[in-house]
Amino acid sequence: GFLDAQFSALQRTLKTQDTVVDMPVLPIVLLINLGEGITSVIAEWKSSKPHTLNPSIIANQWQKHGVTRVISSPYFIDQMARFCVSHPDYGSSITEIFSGGAPVFPDSAKRWNIAFPQAKSTIVYGSTEAEPISEVDAKALSMQDPRKDQGLCVGRVVDVADVAIIPITSEPIEPSGEAEMSALCLKNGQVGEIIVRGNHVLTEYFNNPEALRVNKIRYGNTCWHRTGDSGFLGDDGNLYLTGRASMIFMHQDRYVYPFIQEYVIQQIPGVTIGTLLQIKQGIVYFIETEPDADLQSIANHVNQLQPPPTEIRWGKIPRDKRHNTKIDYQKILAQFA
Repeated sequence: GFLDAQFSALQRTLKTQDTVVDMPVLPIVLLINLGEGITSVIAEWKSSKPHTLNPSIIANQWQKHGVTRVISSPYFIDQMARFCVSHPDYGSSITEIFSGGAPVFPDSAKRWNIAFPQAKSTIVYGSTEAEPISEVDAKALSMQDPRKDQGLCVGRVVDVADVAIIPITSEPIEPSGEAEMSALCLKNGQVGEIIVRGNHVLTEYFNNPEALRVNKIRYGNTCWHRTGDSGFLGDDGNLYLTGRASMIFMHQDRYVYPFIQEYVIQQIPGVTIGTLLQIKQGIVYFIETEPDADLQSIANHVNQLQPPPTEIRWGKIPRDKRHNTKIDYQKILAQFA
Protein backbone atom coordinates (compact mmCIF):
# COMPACT_ATOMS: atom_id res chain seq x y z
CA GLY A 1 0.00 0.00 0.00
CA PHE A 2 2.85 2.39 0.83
CA LEU A 3 4.62 1.66 -2.48
CA ASP A 4 1.36 2.22 -4.39
CA ALA A 5 0.86 5.61 -2.68
CA GLN A 6 4.49 6.57 -3.34
CA PHE A 7 4.10 5.46 -6.96
CA SER A 8 1.07 7.74 -7.30
CA ALA A 9 2.82 10.66 -5.55
CA LEU A 10 5.87 10.44 -7.80
CA GLN A 11 3.68 10.17 -10.89
CA ARG A 12 2.15 13.53 -9.93
CA THR A 13 5.62 15.05 -9.56
CA LEU A 14 7.11 13.63 -12.77
CA LYS A 15 4.04 14.20 -15.02
CA THR A 16 5.55 11.84 -17.60
CA GLN A 17 4.46 12.19 -21.24
CA ASP A 18 4.26 9.11 -23.48
CA THR A 19 6.90 10.55 -25.82
CA VAL A 20 9.60 10.74 -23.10
CA VAL A 21 12.81 8.76 -23.54
CA ASP A 22 14.17 8.65 -20.02
CA MET A 23 17.50 7.89 -18.39
CA PRO A 24 16.55 7.08 -14.79
CA VAL A 25 19.65 6.58 -12.65
CA LEU A 26 17.51 6.12 -9.52
CA PRO A 27 16.13 2.54 -9.26
CA ILE A 28 12.71 3.58 -7.94
CA VAL A 29 12.14 5.74 -11.02
CA LEU A 30 13.03 2.87 -13.32
CA LEU A 31 10.34 0.82 -11.54
CA ILE A 32 7.84 3.66 -12.07
CA ASN A 33 8.74 3.82 -15.76
CA LEU A 34 8.21 0.07 -16.09
CA GLY A 35 4.82 0.50 -14.42
CA GLU A 36 3.88 3.30 -16.82
CA GLY A 37 5.38 1.77 -19.95
CA ILE A 38 7.91 4.56 -20.44
CA THR A 39 11.06 3.98 -22.51
CA SER A 40 14.10 3.87 -20.23
CA VAL A 41 17.77 3.90 -21.19
CA ILE A 42 20.13 2.35 -18.64
CA ALA A 43 23.21 4.49 -18.02
CA GLU A 44 26.52 2.76 -18.72
CA TRP A 45 27.77 3.54 -15.23
CA LYS A 46 27.81 1.90 -11.81
CA SER A 47 26.51 4.33 -9.22
CA SER A 48 28.29 2.30 -6.53
CA LYS A 49 31.56 3.37 -8.20
CA PRO A 50 30.87 7.08 -8.78
CA HIS A 51 34.34 8.06 -9.93
CA THR A 52 34.14 5.67 -12.89
CA LEU A 53 31.60 7.96 -14.55
CA ASN A 54 32.67 8.81 -18.10
CA PRO A 55 30.49 11.72 -19.29
CA SER A 56 31.34 11.21 -22.98
CA ILE A 57 29.97 7.65 -22.86
CA ILE A 58 26.72 8.85 -21.28
CA ALA A 59 26.43 11.76 -23.72
CA ASN A 60 26.81 9.36 -26.64
CA GLN A 61 24.02 7.23 -25.15
CA TRP A 62 21.82 10.33 -25.04
CA GLN A 63 22.41 11.00 -28.72
CA LYS A 64 22.16 7.37 -29.86
CA HIS A 65 18.85 6.68 -28.09
CA GLY A 66 17.31 10.17 -28.23
CA VAL A 67 17.18 10.66 -24.45
CA THR A 68 15.01 13.66 -23.51
CA ARG A 69 14.77 13.31 -19.72
CA VAL A 70 17.30 12.51 -16.99
CA ILE A 71 16.40 11.57 -13.41
CA SER A 72 19.34 11.13 -11.07
CA SER A 73 21.16 12.17 -7.93
CA PRO A 74 22.88 15.58 -8.10
CA TYR A 75 26.34 14.01 -8.50
CA PHE A 76 25.50 12.43 -11.87
CA ILE A 77 23.74 15.51 -13.23
CA ASP A 78 26.47 17.86 -12.01
CA GLN A 79 29.19 15.81 -13.71
CA MET A 80 27.18 15.72 -16.94
CA ALA A 81 26.55 19.47 -16.68
CA ARG A 82 30.28 20.18 -16.39
CA PHE A 83 30.82 18.11 -19.55
CA CYS A 84 27.94 19.72 -21.47
CA VAL A 85 29.05 23.27 -20.69
CA SER A 86 32.07 22.61 -22.93
CA HIS A 87 30.14 20.26 -25.30
CA PRO A 88 26.82 22.14 -25.72
CA ASP A 89 25.46 19.93 -28.53
CA TYR A 90 24.89 17.09 -26.05
CA GLY A 91 22.97 19.10 -23.48
CA SER A 92 20.60 20.85 -25.89
CA SER A 93 18.49 17.71 -26.48
CA ILE A 94 17.55 17.29 -22.81
CA THR A 95 14.15 18.85 -22.07
CA GLU A 96 13.55 17.63 -18.49
CA ILE A 97 15.74 16.96 -15.47
CA PHE A 98 14.69 15.73 -12.06
CA SER A 99 17.18 15.36 -9.25
CA GLY A 100 16.82 14.06 -5.71
CA GLY A 101 18.64 12.24 -2.94
CA ALA A 102 20.94 15.08 -1.88
CA PRO A 103 20.88 18.88 -1.57
CA VAL A 104 21.55 21.10 -4.59
CA PHE A 105 23.05 24.54 -3.99
CA PRO A 106 22.48 27.58 -6.27
CA ASP A 107 25.91 27.29 -7.93
CA SER A 108 25.04 23.84 -9.26
CA ALA A 109 21.59 25.03 -10.35
CA LYS A 110 23.21 27.83 -12.38
CA ARG A 111 25.53 25.31 -14.04
CA TRP A 112 22.60 23.06 -14.93
CA ASN A 113 20.71 25.97 -16.47
CA ILE A 114 23.68 26.76 -18.71
CA ALA A 115 24.44 23.14 -19.63
CA PHE A 116 20.82 22.20 -20.41
CA PRO A 117 19.28 25.39 -21.84
CA GLN A 118 16.13 23.64 -23.15
CA ALA A 119 15.45 21.73 -19.94
CA LYS A 120 13.08 22.37 -17.08
CA SER A 121 15.18 21.21 -14.13
CA THR A 122 13.42 20.29 -10.89
CA ILE A 123 15.09 19.40 -7.58
CA VAL A 124 12.99 17.15 -5.37
CA TYR A 125 13.44 17.06 -1.60
CA GLY A 126 12.37 13.93 0.25
CA SER A 127 13.56 10.89 2.17
CA THR A 128 13.38 7.13 1.76
CA GLU A 129 10.28 7.08 3.96
CA ALA A 130 8.66 10.13 2.35
CA GLU A 131 9.30 10.86 -1.32
CA PRO A 132 8.52 13.55 -2.43
CA ILE A 133 8.19 16.27 0.24
CA SER A 134 8.85 19.45 -1.75
CA GLU A 135 10.25 20.57 -5.09
CA VAL A 136 11.98 23.65 -6.49
CA ASP A 137 12.78 24.76 -10.03
CA ALA A 138 16.50 25.16 -10.78
CA LYS A 139 16.00 28.62 -12.27
CA ALA A 140 14.33 29.82 -9.07
CA LEU A 141 16.96 28.11 -6.93
CA SER A 142 19.81 29.73 -8.88
CA MET A 143 18.62 33.15 -7.69
CA GLN A 144 18.60 32.17 -4.01
CA ASP A 145 21.42 32.85 -1.53
CA PRO A 146 21.57 30.40 1.41
CA ARG A 147 23.69 32.87 3.38
CA LYS A 148 21.08 35.63 3.08
CA ASP A 149 18.10 33.27 3.46
CA GLN A 150 19.78 31.43 6.37
CA GLY A 151 18.80 28.17 4.69
CA LEU A 152 18.71 26.29 1.39
CA CYS A 153 15.41 26.72 -0.44
CA VAL A 154 13.89 23.32 -1.30
CA GLY A 155 10.70 24.81 -2.68
CA ARG A 156 6.99 24.35 -2.18
CA VAL A 157 5.62 21.38 -0.30
CA VAL A 158 3.90 18.98 -2.75
CA ASP A 159 0.12 18.76 -2.54
CA VAL A 160 0.10 15.17 -1.27
CA ALA A 161 2.18 16.04 1.81
CA ASP A 162 1.69 17.99 5.02
CA VAL A 163 4.83 19.48 6.57
CA ALA A 164 5.36 20.93 10.04
CA ILE A 165 8.36 22.11 12.07
CA ILE A 166 8.85 20.95 15.66
CA PRO A 167 11.51 21.74 18.31
CA ILE A 168 14.70 19.71 17.88
CA THR A 169 15.05 16.85 20.33
CA SER A 170 16.50 13.35 20.24
CA GLU A 171 13.73 12.07 22.48
CA PRO A 172 10.59 10.23 21.25
CA ILE A 173 7.51 12.46 20.94
CA GLU A 174 4.12 11.12 22.03
CA PRO A 175 1.38 13.78 21.88
CA SER A 176 -2.05 12.97 23.28
CA GLY A 177 -3.88 14.29 20.24
CA GLU A 178 -4.12 16.90 17.47
CA ALA A 179 -4.40 19.85 19.86
CA GLU A 180 -1.20 18.96 21.70
CA MET A 181 0.55 18.29 18.38
CA SER A 182 -0.53 21.68 16.97
CA ALA A 183 0.76 23.44 20.08
CA LEU A 184 4.13 21.75 19.55
CA CYS A 185 4.58 23.06 16.00
CA LEU A 186 6.78 26.12 15.44
CA LYS A 187 5.84 29.30 13.58
CA ASN A 188 7.11 30.34 10.16
CA GLY A 189 10.77 31.31 10.26
CA GLN A 190 11.58 29.25 13.36
CA VAL A 191 14.17 26.50 12.83
CA GLY A 192 13.34 23.01 14.03
CA GLU A 193 13.02 19.43 12.80
CA ILE A 194 11.07 18.88 9.58
CA ILE A 195 8.24 16.36 9.95
CA VAL A 196 5.87 15.11 7.23
CA ARG A 197 2.68 13.11 6.89
CA GLY A 198 0.66 11.81 3.94
CA ASN A 199 -0.54 8.61 2.30
CA HIS A 200 2.88 8.20 0.64
CA VAL A 201 4.74 8.44 3.97
CA LEU A 202 5.97 5.18 5.52
CA THR A 203 4.24 4.42 8.82
CA GLU A 204 5.91 1.12 9.81
CA TYR A 205 9.36 -0.51 9.92
CA PHE A 206 9.98 -4.23 9.62
CA ASN A 207 11.11 -5.72 12.94
CA ASN A 208 12.56 -2.40 14.14
CA PRO A 209 10.52 -1.12 17.11
CA GLU A 210 13.26 1.35 18.18
CA ALA A 211 13.19 3.13 14.81
CA LEU A 212 9.41 3.20 15.02
CA ARG A 213 9.54 4.73 18.52
CA VAL A 214 12.07 7.43 17.64
CA ASN A 215 11.25 8.27 14.00
CA LYS A 216 7.45 8.36 14.15
CA ILE A 217 4.97 10.58 15.98
CA ARG A 218 1.66 8.77 16.47
CA TYR A 219 -1.70 9.70 17.90
CA GLY A 220 -5.07 8.28 16.90
CA ASN A 221 -4.90 7.35 13.22
CA THR A 222 -2.26 10.00 12.48
CA CYS A 223 1.44 9.28 11.85
CA TRP A 224 4.09 11.94 11.25
CA HIS A 225 7.56 10.95 10.01
CA ARG A 226 10.54 12.71 11.60
CA THR A 227 13.03 13.38 8.80
CA GLY A 228 15.98 14.17 11.06
CA ASP A 229 16.54 17.29 8.92
CA SER A 230 16.34 20.78 10.35
CA GLY A 231 14.74 23.69 8.56
CA PHE A 232 11.94 26.20 8.58
CA LEU A 233 8.87 27.27 6.64
CA GLY A 234 9.29 30.73 5.15
CA ASP A 235 6.68 33.45 4.86
CA ASP A 236 7.14 33.11 1.08
CA GLY A 237 5.58 29.63 1.19
CA ASN A 238 8.86 27.79 0.64
CA LEU A 239 10.51 25.16 2.82
CA TYR A 240 14.13 25.88 3.77
CA LEU A 241 16.73 23.30 4.79
CA THR A 242 19.39 23.98 7.44
CA GLY A 243 21.01 20.52 7.55
CA ARG A 244 20.91 17.47 9.79
CA ALA A 245 19.38 18.37 13.13
CA SER A 246 21.96 16.27 14.99
CA MET A 247 24.86 18.33 13.58
CA ILE A 248 23.70 21.73 14.86
CA PHE A 249 25.70 23.03 17.83
CA MET A 250 25.97 26.07 20.09
CA HIS A 251 28.97 28.39 19.99
CA GLN A 252 29.12 31.53 22.14
CA ASP A 253 25.36 31.41 22.76
CA ARG A 254 24.55 31.15 19.05
CA TYR A 255 23.43 28.19 16.96
CA VAL A 256 25.84 27.10 14.23
CA TYR A 257 24.47 25.31 11.18
CA PRO A 258 27.35 23.41 9.51
CA PHE A 259 25.19 22.79 6.42
CA ILE A 260 24.94 26.51 5.66
CA GLN A 261 28.64 27.00 6.38
CA GLU A 262 29.38 24.25 3.85
CA TYR A 263 27.97 26.49 1.14
CA VAL A 264 30.19 29.35 2.31
CA ILE A 265 33.24 27.06 2.37
CA GLN A 266 32.59 25.91 -1.19
CA GLN A 267 32.82 29.52 -2.39
CA ILE A 268 36.53 29.60 -1.46
CA PRO A 269 38.67 29.19 -4.61
CA GLY A 270 40.32 25.77 -4.74
CA VAL A 271 37.88 24.08 -2.33
CA THR A 272 35.93 21.05 -3.56
CA ILE A 273 33.88 20.51 -0.42
CA GLY A 274 34.21 21.23 3.28
CA THR A 275 32.42 21.26 6.61
CA LEU A 276 32.93 22.06 10.28
CA LEU A 277 32.08 20.09 13.40
CA GLN A 278 32.30 20.72 17.11
CA ILE A 279 34.67 18.12 18.52
CA LYS A 280 35.70 18.12 22.18
CA GLN A 281 34.63 21.77 22.49
CA GLY A 282 36.87 22.74 19.54
CA ILE A 283 35.74 23.87 16.07
CA VAL A 284 37.37 21.62 13.46
CA TYR A 285 37.10 22.51 9.76
CA PHE A 286 37.48 19.66 7.26
CA ILE A 287 38.56 20.82 3.81
CA GLU A 288 38.87 18.84 0.56
CA THR A 289 40.69 20.74 -2.17
CA GLU A 290 41.24 20.62 -5.89
CA PRO A 291 44.62 19.32 -7.12
CA ASP A 292 47.42 21.89 -6.76
CA ALA A 293 45.20 24.22 -4.72
CA ASP A 294 46.88 26.99 -2.71
CA LEU A 295 46.47 25.64 0.82
CA GLN A 296 47.80 28.77 2.49
CA SER A 297 45.31 30.96 0.64
CA ILE A 298 42.47 28.60 1.55
CA ALA A 299 43.60 28.54 5.19
CA ASN A 300 43.61 32.35 5.25
CA HIS A 301 39.99 32.35 4.04
CA VAL A 302 38.92 29.67 6.53
CA ASN A 303 40.51 31.53 9.41
CA GLN A 304 38.23 34.49 8.63
CA LEU A 305 35.05 32.41 8.91
CA GLN A 306 32.68 32.39 11.87
CA PRO A 307 33.05 30.54 14.08
CA PRO A 308 36.84 30.59 13.63
CA PRO A 309 38.62 27.22 13.44
CA THR A 310 40.43 25.63 16.33
CA GLU A 311 41.97 23.30 13.77
CA ILE A 312 41.92 22.76 9.99
CA ARG A 313 42.14 19.21 8.63
CA TRP A 314 42.91 18.54 4.97
CA GLY A 315 42.03 15.49 2.89
CA LYS A 316 39.28 13.50 1.23
CA ILE A 317 35.88 13.95 2.87
CA PRO A 318 33.71 10.81 2.98
CA ARG A 319 30.38 10.93 1.09
CA ASP A 320 27.26 8.81 1.34
CA LYS A 321 27.46 5.55 -0.62
CA ARG A 322 24.10 5.94 -2.36
CA HIS A 323 24.53 9.33 -4.02
CA ASN A 324 28.17 10.32 -3.41
CA THR A 325 27.01 13.84 -2.56
CA LYS A 326 26.07 14.18 1.11
CA ILE A 327 28.89 14.38 3.65
CA ASP A 328 29.10 11.30 5.88
CA TYR A 329 29.44 13.05 9.24
CA GLN A 330 29.50 9.82 11.22
CA LYS A 331 32.60 8.60 9.38
CA ILE A 332 34.35 11.88 10.19
CA LEU A 333 33.34 11.71 13.85
CA ALA A 334 34.49 8.07 14.07
CA GLN A 335 38.07 9.32 13.60
CA PHE A 336 37.78 11.05 16.98
CA ALA A 337 35.93 8.32 18.90
